[in-house]
Amino acid sequence: MELGGVRSLKSLSSNVVLPWGIDFIDLYVNRWSWRALSSNEGLPWSIGLIEHFEGLWDWRGVECLGSLSTNKALPWSIDLIEHFVDRWDWRSLSSNEGLPWSVGLIEHFEDRWDWWGLSSNNGLPWSMDLVERYKDQWDSRGLSSNNGLPWSMDLVELYKDRWDWWSLSRNNGLPWSMDLIELYEDRWDWPSLSTNKGLPWSHHFYARFADKWDIDSVISIYDGGVCKLSRELVSRLITEIEPIFAT
Repeated sequence: MELGGVRSLKSLSSNVVLPWGIDFIDLYVNRWSWRALSSNEGLPWSIGLIEHFEGLWDWRGVECLGSLSTNKALPWSIDLIEHFVDRWDWRSLSSNEGLPWSVGLIEHFEDRWDWWGLSSNNGLPWSMDLVERYKDQWDSRGLSSNNGLPWSMDLVELYKDRWDWWSLSRNNGLPWSMDLIELYEDRWDWPSLSTNKGLPWSHHFYARFADKWDIDSVISIYDGGVCKLSRELVSRLITEIEPIFAT
């Protein structure tokens, strides 16, 4: 069996149905794309397999491309992480939703996690207690953009001086309501809020904050039920849109 050029090697190395195993990988050890192989979820992953090719895996990867540290299919455990503790890319590992996340796991490697990656990871067992426990270590922007938190008006209020309100305004995971927006009317980033599809959009809702919206952004996500618009709302929209197209 001959392996082809660079593109073919990458495709083969990403194939999840090949007869993967140590012997098969060894057969073409100098031909594989190890970056692609490292992110392949079809391999029979084990500590033994990882050890056998320890010096060949792509542990770190590059931005937007996979690596061993981002692979969700590894048999993740404290033992596995500990076994290769100095090999992992901890920022990638902290963002990996495939780990068996628990308070115990976070505690065990508390000094190694990348807290930005951890803060934006939807896979953590998020709770009010967890947020409070590490409130001084979370990354404000990462946490504020994470829609996996147990969002409530109580949670928003409790940390109102810690949130990144630009990110929070874009987060569609919040329990959006008229009351929530009114409560923090002076804190929201309104251009960002105007792009949020999670808001309870309606004519009444739009009209309540009409002087705050970025109208160009609102139009791109909320059609307004054009056929049902009143003459007054049509006039208001036209009045607000005209200056945009005139510039």
